[in-house]
Amino acid sequence: MDTVKERLEAILAEATANVWPSPRMLAFYNWVGRLPLKLGTLMMLLASPDSAQVIYLAGVKGRTDAALQVLYHYHFRWWRLWWGLGDALFLNAANARSVRSRGRFVRMAASYLLRGLATANGHNILRLVSLGSGSASQLLQGAADNGFGETRVRVVLVDRDGRALKAGVANAMRMGVAGAVTICKKTIGEYLRESDKAWAHVIEMVGLADYFDDERLQEYLSGIYQALIPGGCLMCANISSKREFAYAHGAACWPAMFYRTREELVGMLVKAGF
Repeated sequence: MDTVKERLEAILAEATANVWPSPRMLAFYNWVGRLPLKLGTLMMLLASPDSAQVIYLAGVKGRTDAALQVLYHYHFRWWRLWWGLGDALFLNAANARSVRSRGRFVRMAASYLLRGLATANGHNILRLVSLGSGSASQLLQGAADNGFGETRVRVVLVDRDGRALKAGVANAMRMGVAGAVTICKKTIGEYLRESDKAWAHVIEMVGLADYFDDERLQEYLSGIYQALIPGGCLMCANISSKREFAYAHGAACWPAMFYRTREELVGMLVKAGF
């Protein structure tokens, strides 16, 4: 167990290296977020097409997963000229960098955990569940990195948004694991209440705990614990740092989130049975 913990800590350190901008840039981003009359939002809309897309998807439509895909796949586009520089400026804030770091962690950690579970379980099929899956690109890529196909894994994508599930299926097809994927258009609560107990080897819920209050999250964590086989793994995360709070919610118009410390999240996991 210590070896697993040490390896995951190393993966986390690698994935989150250089995630914070300089103190001067951090102060700049929060200054933008604190500008009155939503001037910071207007600045982002005019200077950065990618930021405009994020603001529209997350702040207007409430489609945070679609907005996250913009952040995941950002790269510098020189042909956008001024607007390319605007993208580089606003999509290299800590919040945007941490989204990409989180994606790298999920992919690397999933690959590592699945490889270990495959060794421990011999030729048995590994059962994975992604709760609030969205496009599930990082989890699916983690499975594909090990060369796992439909004869080795089963992946259930759970989301209430049909468009997100469609994107997940498209990702699975692109990665060659489409035959292993089942989609489930339900809320997390519905799925956990109706799913078999002690069924899944791995359950992933990264990027979703941030939007649940303590009572709801505690309920879900208890349900997840019961859905996992003995020795199964939960991949979960929660936003914690408020160092760029003003920028994220004041300028980028990201929906309200529940910030929790590591100790608070661990306490909830222990209470659920982990």
